Amino acid sequence: MKRLSTLDVTSGDQLKVKRRTIIQTRKALNQQNESDDEEVEILAVHHVTIKELDEEEPFEDEVHDAPAALEDGGQATVDELKELNLGTNEDPRPIFVSALLNPSEEESYHQLLLEYKDVFAWMYKEMPGLDPKVAVHHLAVKPETRPIKQTQCRFRPELLTQIEAKVDKLIAAGFIREVKYPTWIANIVPVKKKITGQIRICVDFRDLNEACPKDDFPLPIIELMVDATTGHEALSFMDGSSGYNQIRMSPEDEELTAFRTPKGIYCYKVMPFGLKNAGATYQRAMQKIFGDMLHKNVKCYVDDLVIKSKRREDHLKDLRTVFNRLRKYQLKMNPLKCAFGVTSGKFLGFIVKHRGIEVDQTKIKAIRDMPEPRNLRELKSLQGRLAFIRQFISNLAGRCQPFSRLMKKDVPFVWDEACHNAFESIKKYLSSSPLLGAPIPGKQLKLYIAAQERSIGALLAQENELHKEQALYYLSRTLTGPELNYTPIEKTCLALVFAIQKLRHHMQAFTVHLIARADPAVKGQAVADFLADHPIPADCEISDDLPDEQVFFVDVSPAWMMFFDGSARKDGAGAGVVFVSPERHVLPYSFSLSELCSNNVAEYQALIMGLQMAVEMKISSLEVYGDSMTSQEGVNVISVLSIDVDDWRQPLIDYLEHGKLPDDSRHRSECQACQFHANFIHQPPEPLHPTITSWPFDAWGLDVVGPIAPKSSDGHSYILAATDYFSKWAETVPLREVKKENVVSFIKVNIINRYGVPRYIITDNGKPFSNRLMDKLCEDFGFKQRNSSMYNAPANGLAKAFNKTLCSLLKKVVGRTKKDWHERINEALWAYRTIYRTPTQATPYSLVYGVEAVLPLESQLPSLRMAIQEGLTDEENAKLRLQELEALDEKRLEAQQRLECYQARLSNAFNKKVRPRSF
Repeated sequence: MKRLSTLDVTSGDQLKVKRRTIIQTRKALNQQNESDDEEVEILAVHHVTIKELDEEEPFEDEVHDAPAALEDGGQATVDELKELNLGTNEDPRPIFVSALLNPSEEESYHQLLLEYKDVFAWMYKEMPGLDPKVAVHHLAVKPETRPIKQTQCRFRPELLTQIEAKVDKLIAAGFIREVKYPTWIANIVPVKKKITGQIRICVDFRDLNEACPKDDFPLPIIELMVDATTGHEALSFMDGSSGYNQIRMSPEDEELTAFRTPKGIYCYKVMPFGLKNAGATYQRAMQKIFGDMLHKNVKCYVDDLVIKSKRREDHLKDLRTVFNRLRKYQLKMNPLKCAFGVTSGKFLGFIVKHRGIEVDQTKIKAIRDMPEPRNLRELKSLQGRLAFIRQFISNLAGRCQPFSRLMKKDVPFVWDEACHNAFESIKKYLSSSPLLGAPIPGKQLKLYIAAQERSIGALLAQENELHKEQALYYLSRTLTGPELNYTPIEKTCLALVFAIQKLRHHMQAFTVHLIARADPAVKGQAVADFLADHPIPADCEISDDLPDEQVFFVDVSPAWMMFFDGSARKDGAGAGVVFVSPERHVLPYSFSLSELCSNNVAEYQALIMGLQMAVEMKISSLEVYGDSMTSQEGVNVISVLSIDVDDWRQPLIDYLEHGKLPDDSRHRSECQACQFHANFIHQPPEPLHPTITSWPFDAWGLDVVGPIAPKSSDGHSYILAATDYFSKWAETVPLREVKKENVVSFIKVNIINRYGVPRYIITDNGKPFSNRLMDKLCEDFGFKQRNSSMYNAPANGLAKAFNKTLCSLLKKVVGRTKKDWHERINEALWAYRTIYRTPTQATPYSLVYGVEAVLPLESQLPSLRMAIQEGLTDEENAKLRLQELEALDEKRLEAQQRLECYQARLSNAFNKKVRPRSF
């Protein structure tokens, strides 16, 4: 970096040279490969001295484009518009209506807008603001938060005049006032409007927002609002005129919004754009103003307002009602952003039409014009844009599958051919994105579900008024973790659960027919693709017969119901039976009994006659109801007519009807061969063969603990653990997924690089342990891998025992949320390594290092060895250490003897229970 200690310039050129100096410094930072002796151009030299700035100041050299929310003008419609003047030629007041209106309709709209001209604001001074009784914005800054004053920014000279002009407008409008001695100070951020190129100033409230709690007032769900806006013949779109500025700030919170300008320090008297809970405050105000109109003919999302009418002739009446409400509360609309009497328009980022919903073409163009991502940040930007329109894209998760690996931690960003093809496929699909419909009340929905190898998807569809099937919503997501190992039918069931969770509001309001592909072996596009590469044309008839596909759906019909009763009197007895069909048709029957009998007998006769009639009527499913002990309430006729003896056909019926396999426990208990060769309880068939090692780190046992619930705060779900069979020393590492690469890396780093190459390692037969990569590691380093017998945990008993001990220790040290267990593993390992183990009668630490570890307690209450250590000279200390190392071999031999004795006692006790069996 170039530094100028002193520089003499004339007073007229002082600012220019200081400015040039800073630019040169930035250039040197960005171009480190340039020569250090590059000269700085100086315009004029004279008497005034400028000293170098020691403290770096924030610098705003670029003006960024304003977001869409800050743009002025532009109506939220795709219809052609016509401008009407509500003012005079000298003082025009433009407003816009649909150009498709006939002359009489246009005149009616013109007269209505003239009558309610006062609900619009063409200038700031026409905005009196909402009554504080309706809405006031409070900040509720946390009292323990320390106020922050942001360091002053500097701007180019040509920006200063534009910034000052904007500040003057805010002062004239009464939006801001000057403030002295503020506790919080923010900087202004100038942004350039794309349409006009003018500058708009915003305030950087990030520090203040962090100090404010979140207002949890619920904002409307965008998807439901957009769905509710379709299917209307006439629409009008309105936008609040500087909407946020129509709500006042709480007087005690005004000075907290202080910001620095070239003219001084000012604070807002009205609610500014950029505060944390401004949207919730505005939505709360709209709820108070339009509460009885919402969900009827008005939809409101913060300052976006839509008036909708099923019939075009009712729209003027609906507009008049809304205008009266706006006038009552003095809420002003921006006429340059309003459009009246249109048939379609942009609402919350979507194109709303009478027939359905489309993607805003500007959003599609932004994606199609994007270059291929060069880094992770650009890839996240692409996925964020795709996520906004995900309901329009079939199998989005499957299409984005090549991107998933690039999102993983510690994976280098390499944009390969698979990513390129996926990106191009998405662009091609968006060139003909479908028109989504809105659910029509009273008509059943169709839910298509399917699962691919790494993703699941669903489509919600419905027949429209023209009896043509139309897509309503696309769903998809990728499979993660254990879900990748699901069978095809399990993945299909998961797709159903996923769809029901996401579309619950539709499931509760409509009858839904489920359609899924039945043959998981068929290749090509799954039903979840929903013919995505060939979208359904609007005028295409959809046949219920799908070629080359077996489509199943289950239509469950309710059972028939039979109510029976009987009674007896002195002069005779009678019985009655009433059948109720699934369609709720009632069929009553009554009988006279010729024989005198009791009430119970009469009821039995009624039941028998009713069942005989059910058989004659060929009723397959019947629920029987009676009001005495002769019948259980709601008993199905199958159970009523069942016999006590076992029927060999019943297991076949259960399997064919319900897929239920027979219980073979009875067969096993009666099978002589099964009983002779099966394991007895606590009576193993083979003797115990303990693993014998003669030196530390000669043999290791590896195993995996998990999945652990809950996951750690870093997303870990598993622990890979290794235990030395001689010293009982243990090593662990937390993992998000157990992959063969993780296992090989763990063996290299935590075992071989620290303790040398072992003679052999014992593992189970899982895929992370049994693979070619593991075989290559064994071959490269010259050790063997032994696999424990399948479904036999004692074959790697030391690893299993350590897993239990580790879990027990972790339960004692984790925090309240239990998500910090990955940070507490080392504490658990410390405890394990410094505890005497029963087989060796020594701690793992002492068998590895020759001495016991210095515990924290010994540093506070010095032990005898600590006291002796302090008085030793360097020579005595070296001699003592040599003695400890010489005694280490003897200590290990003693530990080996104890271990062998312990294993012998354990084997004797175990082998007493052995009952050998041969085949």
